[in-house]
Amino acid sequence: MRERVQEKSVEVTVLLLGIIFVATNLRAPLTAVGPLTGLIKDNIGISGTIAGFLTTIPLLAFAILSPVAPKIAEKLSLEYTIGYSTIVLVIGLFIRSIPQTSTLLFGTILVGSAIAMCNVLLLS
Repeated sequence: MRERVQEKSVEVTVLLLGIIFVATNLRAPLTAVGPLTGLIKDNIGISGTIAGFLTTIPLLAFAILSPVAPKIAEKLSLEYTIGYSTIVLVIGLFIRSIPQTSTLLFGTILVGSAIAMCNVLLLS
């Protein structure tokens, strides 16, 4: 009986740590772009229009994916969907860090999509 309680305690602790890990990684990739837009423009040599897309793409991802995220989670399961979204988030961050316009935009699409999915599903 005591072992069962300890196992349950470990499961709850791991779950809470996982939620905290995912939640802490949902804000910084989006909020960090605004103040750095000038530096990004100068270093990569992108236009103001493309720099504007960097802040618009995640909002579009939210608008498109938020309504369908629960349906995807129904098919895959909540845990798998959040797990896959976290993997997509990490991949998107790596791709976005490559200093080219195309990788910056594609990485931002991945990051915005992953964050949109997790934002909806973590509240479920």
